Amino acid sequence: MRKKHFRRLARRWHKRAGLMSAVVVLLLSITGILLNHTDALRLAKFKVSSPWLLSLYGQEVPEFRSYSLAPDGKVLLVSALSTHVYVEAKPLYQCSQTLVALSAFKGSLAVACRQSLALFDAQLNLVDVSDIYSGLPAPIESMGRCDQHFCIVSAAGQYALNSDTMQWQPSQANLSLTPVQATPAWVKKQVMASYGASELSWERVVLDLHAGRFLGSIGPFIMDLIALLFILAAVSGVYMWLGQNKKAAKKR
Repeated sequence: MRKKHFRRLARRWHKRAGLMSAVVVLLLSITGILLNHTDALRLAKFKVSSPWLLSLYGQEVPEFRSYSLAPDGKVLLVSALSTHVYVEAKPLYQCSQTLVALSAFKGSLAVACRQSLALFDAQLNLVDVSDIYSGLPAPIESMGRCDQHFCIVSAAGQYALNSDTMQWQPSQANLSLTPVQATPAWVKKQVMASYGASELSWERVVLDLHAGRFLGSIGPFIMDLIALLFILAAVSGVYMWLGQNKKAAKKR
């Protein structure tokens, strides 16, 4: 009776251990195959851009800011993400510091970074980049238009750009800021596909999935539990196999 009880118990737990670990076995198998071919698949080169996946790793994707600007009379959608500037979802410029604001006026597009300001012509060709060494009163806090000039606000006050001399002069005129508008979904999708702020590669994600680190600090303990289930399934399977062999030997 005791042996039958142990056989029933072993059969029951063998099934349970097998079912509970089946998903993990599939996960380990798939991630193991991917890791075996990581060079061919170039997993280390592809960076993660998914906001929800980046958030799991504690990396926040900056918010989009979009503007309707018309440097040549044609309205363009210019978007900013972190230090990157995009026109119709195509990369245009990247600040070396924080991106402050965008503005368009008289056939020119201005990109104000914290410590520099870049000017583009109507065809979006880079014309000039000014910084503190060329007289820019940085750091820039905001930028817009005042009278017939680009104007910036810094800790030292408000200044207007003289487009003829490319010099910044103190100004008391009213500053008009470029209004921010909602970013279309298609722009977000295309920009995020090429956004390079994340250093998180898909190889790292697959490795973490394979090792159980994807679930955070509790992940390795969950993988330990799955390993115990593997052991339980193996031991119960061997026990049932030995019992069946003994039964077959007695019948002979």
